[in-house]
Amino acid sequence: MCTSDDKKTSCGAAGRSDGPEAYPYRPLRVIAAYALVSLFIAVFGLIYEHFSHEVDSNYMRFAFLIPAAMGLPAALFFLLVKKIPRPGRYSSSLYRWSCTFLTGGALLRGVFEIYGTDSVFPRIYFIAGTVLLVASLVIYIKEARRRREGSRTPGGNDQNG
Repeated sequence: MCTSDDKKTSCGAAGRSDGPEAYPYRPLRVIAAYALVSLFIAVFGLIYEHFSHEVDSNYMRFAFLIPAAMGLPAALFFLLVKKIPRPGRYSSSLYRWSCTFLTGGALLRGVFEIYGTDSVFPRIYFIAGTVLLVASLVIYIKEARRRREGSRTPGGNDQNG
């Protein structure tokens, strides 16, 4: 639990504890971050293909769609639907890592296609990204159930006192 002395250090600016229930999910910030990452990857793919001597790859060309498709609709959903519990720290972190692995796998596969080689590494990235995505969804469901059960009990999940 945070005290008034340690709000600036371990509890963050808002004085929240480090528990998963106290994680502040900010959909507008998430939308901006995923949009910027998607834009960066799109520009990176265009520049990379420009200097690849007219050799292209659909994996490289469309890699920007992964963060755009994973981040923007999910964040918009949580922004618009207020009754759905927000993701906690752990599920959000795993979801971001799954997006990172899937995007990295697509970019790596595109690089290998442009150079005319093949490797097992992009497959490992896609498998790891899928495992992280499933883990994030499982943890999100568990977090949502824990919050719902905590709110049913008298005085459950009271962070103010």
